[in-house]
Amino acid sequence: MEHITLLLAGSLSGLVAGIAGLGGGTIIVPVLTWLYGDAALHDAIVASWFAVLFNSLSAAVRQYTIRSPEERAQLIATSRYFLIGVLVVTPGVAMLMSGFRHAVTPAMVGALQLTLAAALLWPQRDASEPRVMSKLVDTGFGALVGGASTLIGIGGGAYTTAYMVYGPRRSLRDAIAAGNVTGLAVGALSVFGFVASLAMDHGAADVPSPISGWGMALLIAAGVLCSAVGVRLSRRLPTPILKRILVGFLAVSAIRLLLS
Repeated sequence: MEHITLLLAGSLSGLVAGIAGLGGGTIIVPVLTWLYGDAALHDAIVASWFAVLFNSLSAAVRQYTIRSPEERAQLIATSRYFLIGVLVVTPGVAMLMSGFRHAVTPAMVGALQLTLAAALLWPQRDASEPRVMSKLVDTGFGALVGGASTLIGIGGGAYTTAYMVYGPRRSLRDAIAAGNVTGLAVGALSVFGFVASLAMDHGAADVPSPISGWGMALLIAAGVLCSAVGVRLSRRLPTPILKRILVGFLAVSAIRLLLS
């Protein structure tokens, strides 16, 4: 039953990564805390970092292949300073989290997710009138997204999507693609920070993780396989449906954590 649950959670997280630009942490963290108990929240966040890395990598590669060279260049141009902020802050927060295992509570994670879901319900302006944000603002928001996402074990795709839609006023599909790239950066740097922290602590762990190696493998493999499918679906679904999916996943995940 445990492995079936992990397989389903991984598959759903991959679909969410591809469809809505999330790394899948909004699915994985609540499922793992339900499966192993609230005491396993830190281990759930670490497992989510690994899943976010591979989910976002698969989705980002798919986003790259389905876009023209001009679309790729435009996407990079509108998100490069945002990603610089992500790259600077994320590994430090991951290392800090590894040293303070009980710093994050389920209620904190749920509150942040619920706030984001509410923010995404705000009316969106016409994406045909994009605006150029200052480099400082882009970098600052990227740093906030990288830090907050690492702290609660998500890829930052939802935060990135919200910023790209309401800040530079990009289309939802372009914002989702930027979210996949952000998830890749957050996942990779979170894993790097975690591994570096273990290396400095000589690989010691206070308590063995309840998540087995086989369980992690199932979680990650299912997510990678389904994320590419999610990207294809995101190209076919209307924008309002994509937005409802994004808000719905965030709200369900937040309520589950707040009630735990």
